[in-house]
Amino acid sequence: MKKICFKCRAEKDLDGFYKHPQMGDGHLGKCKECTKKDARVRTIKRKCLECLKEFMTWPTEIKRGGGLTCSRTCYYKRFIKIVGRDEASPNWKGDEVGKTALHNWVERKLGKPKKCEHCGDTKKGKYDWANKSQEYKRELSDWIRLCKACHAKYDYPTRLAKWRVKMKIIELNGENACFASKRLGGGSGLIHGRLRRGWTIEDAFTKKVIKKT
Repeated sequence: MKKICFKCRAEKDLDGFYKHPQMGDGHLGKCKECTKKDARVRTIKRKCLECLKEFMTWPTEIKRGGGLTCSRTCYYKRFIKIVGRDEASPNWKGDEVGKTALHNWVERKLGKPKKCEHCGDTKKGKYDWANKSQEYKRELSDWIRLCKACHAKYDYPTRLAKWRVKMKIIELNGENACFASKRLGGGSGLIHGRLRRGWTIEDAFTKKVIKKT
């Protein structure tokens, strides 16, 4: 099957066009050579609306309504001014916010955690904001800085209760417990490992790990 490039008007095989799932034939209307040429050449000078720096952009970028900012950083700064953030945003959900967005909100307000308030470690490099009440309220006083290990221990009792409910549903549905336990959620690797080794569901959830001395 052949296709004509709308820019150079050359007829080429479909292999000469980049794939694009939203096009009728699954390929761009511009051939690879023209696409590469347009990507290399920036011919129009503009002034960034955010930082006022002069930069070069593509005609196609201006045609689609872009070419207003010099970088993605300036783009998002301008975007936030137009759309708004937090309560000013039309997407603000208040207390109905999801967990990921809530964690992002806490990090914007309190900063990125750099220490663990439980074990006092400052050298592990990766720390989280953990919710104290496990109710995930939009209250900054309800959050604590924890390292990954302390965070897992802190959330374990709450997660364990949720896993038990999910496993009861799995049993009622007659699913394979070992396979279905992968869907329990973060931190459930111990439960899944025990089930994979042939443990009963009850033992997998109740038996404690006995450390060798």
